[in-house]
Amino acid sequence: MYTVIRFQAQKRNAKSLQQVAGILKRIDGSLFEGLDHVPNRFSCSVCEGGTWAKHERAIARFLRKCNLALQKAAVSKVSVDFDVAIEPEDFSKRAYIETFLAPRLLQRLAERRVGLVFTYYRGPSNK
Repeated sequence: MYTVIRFQAQKRNAKSLQQVAGILKRIDGSLFEGLDHVPNRFSCSVCEGGTWAKHERAIARFLRKCNLALQKAAVSKVSVDFDVAIEPEDFSKRAYIETFLAPRLLQRLAERRVGLVFTYYRGPSNK
């Protein structure tokens, strides 16, 4: 399991995206490492490995720590989404993965206009 947060803007809002990146750099110099291969987008690592509970705590911590940057993004038409990647090895010893979304986390995300995406990567097919 791997969680990132993505900031993306349309070309006309590229300056706002740079301003959000600048705020993140001031909060923690390791957060912003440059733009992605997708134009007008960058991602920050939030959490790697472990359980959903660990990722949920890391997301809540990021929301608190980077609130100023998230506020700037919200008023500047910069879209923001956490993306939790669920990889085949996450299923290797389990029949399923449960991701309970606590009401408080959902409220915090909504207040900051931040989306939450789960991306499930399929393992090799058994053909």
